Amino acid sequence: MSNESKLTSQPGITPNVPDKLQAILAEYNALRFEIQNRSKSQNHILEIHIAMLAFISGIITSHPEYLKLLILIIPIESSIFGLWYLFHKFSIEEIGVHIKNEIEPRTNELVRCRAMLWEGYANRKITKSLESTFKKI
Repeated sequence: MSNESKLTSQPGITPNVPDKLQAILAEYNALRFEIQNRSKSQNHILEIHIAMLAFISGIITSHPEYLKLLILIIPIESSIFGLWYLFHKFSIEEIGVHIKNEIEPRTNELVRCRAMLWEGYANRKITKSLESTFKKI
């Protein structure tokens, strides 16, 4: 049973359209904020990774005797930062799918027009881009 049907099934509580819309937009804003935070985290992860690679390269140049050890550390370090980066990427995609499949349709239904279009537009643009790429191959 959805939260909306729980609210409407209780006597005396009938959320009106502006209240529903306000709740949906609050969720939308929170999710967009989460996407922004995860994108910033991805940038920080990339910056730290590049700094670590520069540090390792500096040690290799100044102390060639540690070359074998440091060459083993680079894939481990890259894997850790890569997985961390991908975790944020997949979380951002999951939030985007939720916005596209849940929030946009509910908002469009409440206002009786296509008010929220970005996630759907971005998805169509990516899909068209992928289709044209695969046609070339």
